Amino acid sequence: MDPGNRTSWQGFWFREKYETGGGNFRNGNCIGPDGNGDVLRCFLQGTDDAKLDTQFYLEPRPGITGFTINGGDVYTNDPRVQLSVRWPFGNYFMTASNDGGFGKSKDFDLQDTIPWTLQSSGPERLPKTVYMIFNGGGNRYTDDIILDETAPVISSATVGDAGGSSILGLHSLSIRGHARKVTLRVRARDRTSGVARIQVGPRKSRKLKKLKFRSRIRVNAPGRKLWVRVFDRAGNGSRWKLVRIR
Repeated sequence: MDPGNRTSWQGFWFREKYETGGGNFRNGNCIGPDGNGDVLRCFLQGTDDAKLDTQFYLEPRPGITGFTINGGDVYTNDPRVQLSVRWPFGNYFMTASNDGGFGKSKDFDLQDTIPWTLQSSGPERLPKTVYMIFNGGGNRYTDDIILDETAPVISSATVGDAGGSSILGLHSLSIRGHARKVTLRVRARDRTSGVARIQVGPRKSRKLKKLKFRSRIRVNAPGRKLWVRVFDRAGNGSRWKLVRIR
């Protein structure tokens, strides 16, 4: 940071945005070991002859300037997301908006992650873009993610004896015993992000493993019924569907 015409400087060490005590200041750099071993950030404050304070500056995170939504995920089923930010050095606040003209924008102090809410559009499959600027202007940064709030639908699910089927065997049931193998045929659709995972079990349970979706899979059937549901790439789950085994 260029000291310019400032006649005196004071350094502060901060941890998690709280002051931990003044550090020694030498040649424009704050130095001061932290006994706890945590990574500290250094704020600098300069005062000129008129006793006017400069703005605090926060050292940027390593990497290319910009931000990502949910760590770079392609899909989400929740409009509430997290923005991971890398700001340019010499900045002290950032502005985010769902609108390219920065209508209804919100200012934030510099921080590694900030909560953000995407603009919901119901069942439409549209990427949601977030815009960001630093210090109120300059380069405009963007990232987008597909907001999928529509659950997939199972149109049909039937079973038959597995026989000599070459379909990949998927052991998704927690009950083994003397269960026979059956072939489960599932037809499912999702209009937005596509069907990606399936759960199969003798009873409804969130603990059932989510398997890669196939239209035909071989499973163990310990009883006379199976419960099935599917998930899209955004994580939305369908309703459970009961499949009876004859």
